Amino acid sequence: MMVQMLSRTLKPLGRPKQPRPTSKLQNTTIRDFGGGLNVVDSEQNLTSKFSPVFDNMITYTDRRVGPRYGYEMWYKLKQGATSSGSITSLTLTTNVTSNTERIILVDWVAHPFLGAVHEHVTFSNWSNTWNGIVPEMINRTHGIRRVLNANQFEIVVTNRATAAGPSTDTTVNYVKDAYLLGGEPVECKYFANYIIIWSSTGEIIRIDRDKQAVRIYSQEITAARPLNPIAWTFTEMVASDIFGSALICSNGRDKPLRIDFTQTDWVAPLLDGVNGDINIPAFDACKSAFRYFTIHDTELLDVTERATSIRISDENTAQVYVGSTNPGKAVDINMSKIVASPEQTVRGFATIKDVVLVITPTATTMMKYGPEVTISGTSSPLHDPVPIDTLNGFGTNAPRTIIEIGSDVFMVDFNGVPSAKLSTVSNAVQAERVSNYIETMMSAHIGRLRKETMRLKAFGLYDAKNKAVHYYLPKYDTQDIRDLKRDPFYFDTDMILNEFTKRTLIMRHDDHQLDVDDQIDITGAVGFANILATSINGRRRVVSILSKDYVLISIAVDLPTTPPTSTGGGGVAVQVQPINNQTIGYIYHYVPQLKLYAWSRFKTLEGTKFNCGCGTIEGRSFVITPDGFMMRYGSPDNPCFADWKGMYDIAAWTSGQAYTVGQRVYDNTEGVVYKCIEDVTTVAPDFHTARDLEPDSWEEYKGEGVNFTWELPWSDFGARQNTKALRFVHVDANGEAPFMLDIFDDNIYKDATTGQFTPARSLQFVPNEAGAYGIGAQVYGAGRRTREQKLWQMPMKFKILKTRISGSSTQALSISGLSFMYQRGSQVR
Repeated sequence: MMVQMLSRTLKPLGRPKQPRPTSKLQNTTIRDFGGGLNVVDSEQNLTSKFSPVFDNMITYTDRRVGPRYGYEMWYKLKQGATSSGSITSLTLTTNVTSNTERIILVDWVAHPFLGAVHEHVTFSNWSNTWNGIVPEMINRTHGIRRVLNANQFEIVVTNRATAAGPSTDTTVNYVKDAYLLGGEPVECKYFANYIIIWSSTGEIIRIDRDKQAVRIYSQEITAARPLNPIAWTFTEMVASDIFGSALICSNGRDKPLRIDFTQTDWVAPLLDGVNGDINIPAFDACKSAFRYFTIHDTELLDVTERATSIRISDENTAQVYVGSTNPGKAVDINMSKIVASPEQTVRGFATIKDVVLVITPTATTMMKYGPEVTISGTSSPLHDPVPIDTLNGFGTNAPRTIIEIGSDVFMVDFNGVPSAKLSTVSNAVQAERVSNYIETMMSAHIGRLRKETMRLKAFGLYDAKNKAVHYYLPKYDTQDIRDLKRDPFYFDTDMILNEFTKRTLIMRHDDHQLDVDDQIDITGAVGFANILATSINGRRRVVSILSKDYVLISIAVDLPTTPPTSTGGGGVAVQVQPINNQTIGYIYHYVPQLKLYAWSRFKTLEGTKFNCGCGTIEGRSFVITPDGFMMRYGSPDNPCFADWKGMYDIAAWTSGQAYTVGQRVYDNTEGVVYKCIEDVTTVAPDFHTARDLEPDSWEEYKGEGVNFTWELPWSDFGARQNTKALRFVHVDANGEAPFMLDIFDDNIYKDATTGQFTPARSLQFVPNEAGAYGIGAQVYGAGRRTREQKLWQMPMKFKILKTRISGSSTQALSISGLSFMYQRGSQVR
């Protein structure tokens, strides 16, 4: 009896009974995307609020996402005609008379300079070294100081000549211009309702909100002043801060200047009232705080230990320092005696609460200003700043990335972005890292840039309208030349037959850190398999990324149709140099009140680089390209959804002129740019009439599309081992820009041989405000309308699923929700 009872209660052995698939649709909707970019954590473990790919995307304060705003062309700093040529006999003469040792007399028969306008000359291919003047000082852009006569003019170089006399005649190439901006912009800052721009020629420009620009400092301007002083020479960096009504600035080489629009001379040397500027040092870092002006002195010829020192001015002045006739409370402090650090060169300053942060690459010291000490034999007490704390491992080598926002200080170090902030509990200053989620990405990027590149080229700004901290870094270093391993190129027979790969080679490049569409210069390769060396060497494009060690590159010929015995080669001397033709932005969406801390990565258009940028008191954010294009980044109150909107090639239309496809012409009566889409020559009284006569030749230029990519992590919908059958999807999207939705399944992501994406399903959508066929903007055939509450079919089976949204946008787009309707099945597929 007992045996019978046990046999009824015991369950049979073997495989457990599987749940039967149900026809009921499960619904999962994702709405919170506020986490931003996260490349540190595993994709399989991330929640849907984070994104492993978040390129040219931004998070909104309500946790929506969308493509970033565009960079609109706001002002063109280089306008006008240029001329160029070659001079077969050019002589340069130096002088050693006091205050003229840096002036070069240029002997050029019938030169093209007029002397009546601000002009520049750019020399190249000069090879002579004479009287202490090396070619590097000549082969750059110079402002014309004075035109003496039809055959002679003056330029100024950085170093003093060691002897007087002429150089030997040589042939040199030149470019002449009369641009407002000479050379490249190196720094900009908002001051007194103007944006101040410093150029590599040492010139200074100011521009107001109405786009009225004027040059306020140059060699030509100072040469016309009493005693004919020399202005700033070649400039690579500028340190500046506001003291009273003046902006004090220095380029680290020439004597500091004060910019004060309340004075008759807007820009003048910084003088101490007794000895002129003889005791005022050049500096590469400065800070105005607590009635003192603190600098890091760069004149190290006499006192070499000043690399680790800070110099604090007398109270209530910015021009009196130790060494002046009456230094008052001025004091010098050697920071190497205060903090023990392997890298002690002072790079910058900041203020937080009631202390000054003295920042080196590897440590930061908090200095309390105000305490005084009386020393025997002195007539008055001396200023005795007190170091109250040290933040070891917290610092930066990139002073232009130091940003102060309220009680927080951000900067870029060798790994990412640390922050100093006030503790809400103890009111003490504490250091933390805000870049934890993107540290591997930023660290790898910074690691391929030299320390000097980071010091001079990396910069940041605070975007008040978008509540974001912007950091911009050159994509590659100009000296980034890489040696490849022996015979790094190869191909196979499948590549010969594939239309996508038939003009490509696989290149081995360990830990390459390259991106699709990067341009690279290849040198030193030898031909193989009937492929000539000239078809491999030269400027090539990265077609796709196969892995972290292999890429697919373009070549100049088709692969051989008859495969040879050896399909690999290239030799032992192959070198690759990535071309630095882009700036990468790391954007920190920072809204503490809403607990929103999200990172994005911005990629500019190919060929677009930024040299400097700043924000204004009105919340506008500007960046400036090396070519002198002043770009405004869009904002919620003044949106711009395309890059280069407003860009033009020709400033005014001319009747009877021939225009070719692609030329952008500015209509100065309407304030709109039009693009030529068909070669045309029109005789008309104005541009508006010309467009009416040739309507098929012109269209309004709305800018270039912002290329965006957003990926969610792999998701298992709460049942990792269960097979799911996806039936329908729906996207909640606003705006007008179409986008592509790709769905990947079960870790199948890219084709291993071509690097192309391999989605299981793809659909194109258009958001709510896009008009249907015959209504508003024509999007007929462009995709599924998210406005229609339909169940869009995307049938596929999966255990884990990844979503990718991409597109190129010149219009508004934001995504607030993704819905997936699926059936859950058994664990056996």
